[in-house]
Amino acid sequence: MALMDRYRGSHEDFDHYVVPAVAAIKQQKDTIATLVELARMGVPAQKLRLVFNMLGEATSVAEAFRPLLAFLQEQPLACADTACRLGSNEVYESLKVSGQGVDDLLNDDTDYKAAIAQTADANEKLALARKLAARRLAIGVAPELDACFDALRLGMTVAPLVRVA
Repeated sequence: MALMDRYRGSHEDFDHYVVPAVAAIKQQKDTIATLVELARMGVPAQKLRLVFNMLGEATSVAEAFRPLLAFLQEQPLACADTACRLGSNEVYESLKVSGQGVDDLLNDDTDYKAAIAQTADANEKLALARKLAARRLAIGVAPELDACFDALRLGMTVAPLVRVA
């Protein structure tokens, strides 16, 4: 943001800003500080969107992000739709290590069960089992990512990760 501050008006080059928020209080304070700084630079609230990130399955956004949502009630500096939420999932760590994206896993049509059955090497079996597990996790998070993206309401037409019939 320091460069955006130095290059006056550069914030106008972006259609939207997607700001991730995590439930820990310190991170919520950091998110508020980011929103305040972006507003100070002249970014209007309708361009700022929040993603409520790293939530447990049963965790309520309203409860987990009470301080942040209360701040936005008093100072509406961003658009916050509680449907724009992402859960915690070990697939993200796996992707970070592998350098792949969720779409890479979804588009991988390797028959890992057959490959596991065909190899005698225990290390290879383990590596293949991890790839199978990562793909299964990706299949599970894809609808959540699509729903979150839809909730951002960015006004763009982007193909979803998963086609729902």
